Amino acid sequence: PPLLEPYLALPPETALLVLTGVLGASTNWLVLRYLHALLKPPRQTTTTSTDQEQPPEEETRLLLVSFLRDYPFWRDGCSRLGLDLEALANKGRFGFVDGLGGLFAAAETTTTTQQQQRKGRWPSMRRAEAGEVGRVVGGVADALRGGGGRVKVHAMIVTLAADEPLITAQNTALEKGHAAFVLSLAHEAQMVASLRLLDTGTAKDVSGVLRITGGGDDSGHAVEEKEYLYHVGGDGGVRVFERGQ
Repeated sequence: PPLLEPYLALPPETALLVLTGVLGASTNWLVLRYLHALLKPPRQTTTTSTDQEQPPEEETRLLLVSFLRDYPFWRDGCSRLGLDLEALANKGRFGFVDGLGGLFAAAETTTTTQQQQRKGRWPSMRRAEAGEVGRVVGGVADALRGGGGRVKVHAMIVTLAADEPLITAQNTALEKGHAAFVLSLAHEAQMVASLRLLDTGTAKDVSGVLRITGGGDDSGHAVEEKEYLYHVGGDGGVRVFERGQ
């Protein structure tokens, strides 16, 4: 969506972007737009009206660690946006890690993953890069624990649940731990994009509200705060617009 283009660009180095959603207002469509924006073919060298050459854009390499959705979900969603994840994986630009199986059940997942790859069900990073992928995933996990691992990656985008029982109520140890985790990342983030349902209830042409604010870490990069309405169509298409439009 045109209104989101400034926010979908490659984040500054070491930046952390946090996307939050609630039940009924998932961040999946927003993650798909980030995948498309960051993995689409880079701009080639062009010449402007002043005859000055614009340097070509560098190719971004992206590692997606997904805990709740499998590879076919992201592959099919990106395909509807004109993005071929399998081709990008073969070029070494995209890697996918099953967050639950790939990080916490490595011994069991290795065999399953190899079998699925032989069947062509999903791609992986090139074999020569397997060690590098492991180090990057380790860096992501270390960064989420508050360590210094984030220097291993250019930037991170993290999606989190921000439902009221998980953030406000905090009646159980799990809710308290989750709330502390979300708030700590928000304080470290350069930008926070929050999705929620309409305060007035449901509407046929509005799926929810997207609010973009600066996080606790400005680092000299100002974020223009905005609030938009959005509608996710049955075909996966998304319209983002301002109130009154």
